[in-house]
Amino acid sequence: KDSKLGATFWERRKLQEDGESHRTVLHTKASRVVVPPPSPDAKLGHVKIAAQTNAGKAGASIAWIIRDKEGPGLAAYGTVMGGAAVHQALVSCAIAQHYLNQDEKGARFVVVPEFMEMLVEGHDRTTRQLRLNFVKL
Repeated sequence: KDSKLGATFWERRKLQEDGESHRTVLHTKASRVVVPPPSPDAKLGHVKIAAQTNAGKAGASIAWIIRDKEGPGLAAYGTVMGGAAVHQALVSCAIAQHYLNQDEKGARFVVVPEFMEMLVEGHDRTTRQLRLNFVKL
């Protein structure tokens, strides 16, 4: 079977040495995952994430899509462009998993990145865009 690199994300609050303030640390774990192809009639969710995107709202959208998906497999994808947007997307994934952990269902998902060639509107050229595939386990 064809496996791909997938990553899970989560956040932890860490107490600072002063004993009063906290900082949030983003953790990740990479592993190989097999992503079954989506069925032809599957409706995939799409989350656009930019540098100015509210990570909490994007995380809630991702969690809602993952929660709603029946069974394992590709549930949605996110498109991002630029370093700050990638950061917001990863934070959104950690927040989404936090929301899912609060459910009784205990849904989990991994993020499988890939680059896509996109045609630039109104121009005769293409650009590469990062696509994050959200795969329910």
